[in-house]
Amino acid sequence: MLGQLPGLGRGPTPPCRGKSTLACALNRGLHSMGKLTYILDGDNVRHGVNCDLGFKPEDRAENIRRMGEVARLFADAGVICIASLISPYKKDRDACRALLPEGEFIEIVLQLKREVCASPREMAETVIDYLKEKGYLNA
Repeated sequence: MLGQLPGLGRGPTPPCRGKSTLACALNRGLHSMGKLTYILDGDNVRHGVNCDLGFKPEDRAENIRRMGEVARLFADAGVICIASLISPYKKDRDACRALLPEGEFIEIVLQLKREVCASPREMAETVIDYLKEKGYLNA
């Protein structure tokens, strides 16, 4: 109905590596293509739905679990959910992946050093090109 494949994009990138900046650039790029998107960012969700959580490993796991459930609701509605979260534990990412149908969880890992990073717009274009190539944006 929306002409897009719903899904969740996110990665295990550590703090201060451009996740939120890339998420915003990716959101703008997808929106300019007529795609309906929503950004779940660690900073904004920790002030609301996850305000009761700290940063211990078990709190981080619960943070990711809750965000996976929220992202699944967006995907169920046909919205591309860009989750910009710190998710260092593979088991937590795998649990989120299991919430969505095969192929609707796309993990993006930023592993560039800050001094060699492309601009957010260039990084978003690279991600969008990848998503097009894989058929995620052709639905």
